[in-house]
Amino acid sequence: MSNTSTSQTTKSPEGQAISEVAKAEGGPSKGSASAQMQSEVAKQRNAEQDNTGSNTTSMSPEGRAISEVSKAEGGVTKGSTAAKMQSEVSKKRNAEQGLYNTTGLAKTGTNPSTQGQADREQNFAEVASAVKDKIITDPESVTPEDANLARSRETRAFGATEKGGVASTAQSLASQNEKKGTV
Repeated sequence: MSNTSTSQTTKSPEGQAISEVAKAEGGPSKGSASAQMQSEVAKQRNAEQDNTGSNTTSMSPEGRAISEVSKAEGGVTKGSTAAKMQSEVSKKRNAEQGLYNTTGLAKTGTNPSTQGQADREQNFAEVASAVKDKIITDPESVTPEDANLARSRETRAFGATEKGGVASTAQSLASQNEKKGTV
């Protein structure tokens, strides 16, 4: 018995033409004729969607506003009004939902200006413990994000990082792991 699927998908005429060109080119690649054809078809479909407004019906009012600004600006780019709007909406939602960061520490209350010294030291101790466990048990999995979080929390708590401490060790391992490609 064969494990391969016998069902076939029906392609649009455009999709069929793109597939044929891609096969003739030996497969799709960036900048190839088939990639350009695919891009043009996608642009046409997006324009059709924009004209019907169907892509914004399930969006929040904020999402629709960002979409309109993005269209007017020609897309979302770093520092653009649409990007700033997205950032603000994201911050608002995170605050409303009380979301947590990647270490499981609540993001609320981590503003150094509103925290006491004991809180900052406790935050660092929690992060340092998690990162230290990772350093000991699986040093090849230490990421730049782990190192940056440890450095940030240690700097908040004590004003600087300790030479040879958890943050500096994590930074060194993260750098090595990036060079090796393990993270």
